[in-house]
Amino acid sequence: MNAKRVDFEMPFAHKITITPYWLLGLIEGEASFSISKSNTLNTTFYLCLTSAQAPLVNAIKDFLISHLIREDILKLPLDYQDSIRKVIGVYSRKQRGNSKPFIELVVTQTGFLVDKLIPLLSSLTFATKKYKDFLDWAFITSLIYKGKHTTEKGRELIIKISNGMNLHRLTTFQGGRAEELPRSLIDEVLDMEDVYIKGADGLRVHATNTTKLVSGQSFYIAADKLNGERIIFKSSETCADYFGVTSVTVNSRISKRLPISYQNNIDYTLTPL
Repeated sequence: MNAKRVDFEMPFAHKITITPYWLLGLIEGEASFSISKSNTLNTTFYLCLTSAQAPLVNAIKDFLISHLIREDILKLPLDYQDSIRKVIGVYSRKQRGNSKPFIELVVTQTGFLVDKLIPLLSSLTFATKKYKDFLDWAFITSLIYKGKHTTEKGRELIIKISNGMNLHRLTTFQGGRAEELPRSLIDEVLDMEDVYIKGADGLRVHATNTTKLVSGQSFYIAADKLNGERIIFKSSETCADYFGVTSVTVNSRISKRLPISYQNNIDYTLTPL
């Protein structure tokens, strides 16, 4: 058993079945709700297992993709689907010290966390104290999604919350305990206007410049002609190259719902997917 196990071959007919509560049980034991406190604050969902469990990690990725990505996205060509699947990353890591080689599932895209993963986990009932870490992490992710981490008070609140999560939550070491959160700081951040908002097209933009997109969003652009012909582009940059304009122009036409011309005589309507 345990470290002495060397044979990880499963029976030929073995089928991996993932359910929401089975996944939650694994998350409570093995996953991490992480917060990076670098200059650019961000949150990450990690699930790390040994390399022998790679088939399981890939099955979890497939489960999340099939349950959390819109059906219309799954009708796109396979190469586009493959790009979207990269929202959930799976990476093999080499052995460190005495540890075995491992494989990790990583999700960092804020929009996917807020719109998909957090609602899924919120619909389930946790059984351990990790639920408190999840609530704090989800709250911080929502602040980042709204751009409030770019403000002085928003950053201060996020750091104070993160200092009381995970191992700090139950510590008995006096110097390791997080300071109590001032209610006034929480209220001030919650009451401030969002720095990032959603435009009419559903994409997040900077509130001070409603044509400037928030970086890190994953979307594709459909260009539709009046006769029903459709061209799909992987980004605003590739779309801009096709129409001979800048990506800023493409984003502006999308947000303002204006058509774009091809070779000055055919109009296309641009829609983010």
